[in-house]
Amino acid sequence: MPFSVNTQFFVDELEDGSWAETLERVETTLTQGDKVVTIRNQCPDIFEPLWDRLWYAEMGIAVSSYDVGSHSDIAPQCLGNCEQSKAKISNLMWKQETSVNPVPDPVDELIVSEEASEFLSECDTGCTECVKAWYKNSPNDIFGHCVNDVVYRYGHQCKANHDTSRCSTGEMDYCFKAYPADSDKKWRDPDNKCRSVIEFNRQEDFPWKFGKRNKGNKNSGLCILSDDPNRECAQAWDNDAGDKPWKGCTSMARVRPSI
Repeated sequence: MPFSVNTQFFVDELEDGSWAETLERVETTLTQGDKVVTIRNQCPDIFEPLWDRLWYAEMGIAVSSYDVGSHSDIAPQCLGNCEQSKAKISNLMWKQETSVNPVPDPVDELIVSEEASEFLSECDTGCTECVKAWYKNSPNDIFGHCVNDVVYRYGHQCKANHDTSRCSTGEMDYCFKAYPADSDKKWRDPDNKCRSVIEFNRQEDFPWKFGKRNKGNKNSGLCILSDDPNRECAQAWDNDAGDKPWKGCTSMARVRPSI
C-alpha cells in the first residue's frame, strides 16, 4: 500500500534570528493511513559533513528497495518472500526552511514524562536512564532528558515479568538488571532494577579482558544476544577501568572471541 516519506534536517534558530551552523537532528517520518513511524538518526558524528552538503547544495537522493527479512524493526510481521520490487516513487518534493527549531521561550515550561526514551543515546553520554521530554509550547518536539546518571553494574537480561519501564523502548534486547556499581549490597541493593545497558558496555570490538573460565550458562549477560550455538561465554571487563575492574561497571558476561 502507498505510504509517504518525509525526511527533515533540523537546525536550531539562534537568538539573533540566524541559524546554528550544525544539524541538531535528522528525522524520517513514515506515514500510512493513521499509522506513523518516526526514525531519528543516531549517528551525530556524520552531522557536520551533512550540514556542509546541505549548505552548499551538494545533496543527492538515492532510493533502494531490498528484502529486510521476515522480522525487522520496519516489518515485524512480514511473511513470505519478496522476489521483485514494485516500488513506485511519486510526488517528490524538496523544501527549504521547513525544519528550523525556534529559540525556546525562556519561560517555556519543561515537561518531563515518566516514559522511557526510544534509545538511551537520545541523552548525553553518561546518562543511565533517559525519558521523553518536551517544552509546553512545543509538545510535538520530543527529546531525551536524563533523569539518572548513577554508574551501574549490569547482570542478566530482564524477563517479561520484570518491571522494564526504565529501559529505552527501541532497544529492549539491552534491558538488563543493574545495581549501583559502588554498592556494598550489590544485587540486594534496593536500586537493583532493569535498565538499558550503556553504549560503552555493548561494544563487541573493544579489547575486553576475558577471565580464564567459561560460564556454564551460555545465556549469561550479553551472551544471550548471540545466536551462535557454539559460543563460549566468559566474564570480561575493561582492564583500565580502575581498581579491580573485574568487579567494576564494565564487567559483564560476554561471548569470548574465537581464535
